[in-house]
Amino acid sequence: MKAIYKREVTSHLRGLIGWVAIAVMLFVTGIYFTAYNLQQGYPYFGYVLSSISFLLLFLCPALTMRTFAEERRQRTDQLLLTAPVSITGIVVGKYLALLTIFAIPTAVCGVYPLVLSQFGTVPMLETYATLLAFFLLGAACLAVGMFFSSITENQVIAFVATVVTLLVSYLMDGLKTFVTSGSTAGLVLFTALAIAAGALAWYFTKSWLLGGGVFVLLELVLAGVTLLRNSAISSAFDAVLSAVTLFSRFDGFLSGTLDLTAYLYLITVAVLFNFFTVQTLEKRRWS
Repeated sequence: MKAIYKREVTSHLRGLIGWVAIAVMLFVTGIYFTAYNLQQGYPYFGYVLSSISFLLLFLCPALTMRTFAEERRQRTDQLLLTAPVSITGIVVGKYLALLTIFAIPTAVCGVYPLVLSQFGTVPMLETYATLLAFFLLGAACLAVGMFFSSITENQVIAFVATVVTLLVSYLMDGLKTFVTSGSTAGLVLFTALAIAAGALAWYFTKSWLLGGGVFVLLELVLAGVTLLRNSAISSAFDAVLSAVTLFSRFDGFLSGTLDLTAYLYLITVAVLFNFFTVQTLEKRRWS
């Protein structure tokens, strides 16, 4: 695992994508820091982090798209899968390398509140709690991107699939209003998600029956919610939708709340998608 970690970090730092991702994040952070904190005098650095969170929709997929897809395209994944390293070690080594690259601009962001404190009072505990939440949000997005990279050999497909998934999560607070009101837009949206769930079930099992069964079952549930519009069902459905609002977990820190459940949620998402990645590679290893 250590050798894989070193190789991946070196690959990112010798290549263009790693440095471009770092530079873009620091450049945009500097713009918002100047606008919010220096020019308008806001003491809260969390406003800057909230404003640049949209960058994760594109930077994280750019970092992860070649993680496994490139190995698979060049057929070097066979050497990797037959190496005397566990699949978990391979995934964790690559994931820690991604976290290291993402930690570089995040660590630089940690200097901004210290600069700001020279001009006034800054709530340091709140600021660094928010910075930690931002790092965990990025860690969750990286795990999602690495999973999609593991199921395809095309980097573009991995990038687009990750962007779409993160974008849906980013917009979910607004989208769930359509869904819980039984609108056509909501039905179309969740029909697409039902298709995606059925496709994943087929991918892991290679059973058209199981994949089609998952899709039909989800469609029946969605049709029932749409037709009945029962308040209890709508509330339960709203709770399910709230569970996939990845980015809204970060917004709670902007009000000064130390939300430990948000930390736990983001860590859980990262662990869960790393687990999915391990299972995908295990399946390929023995197929």
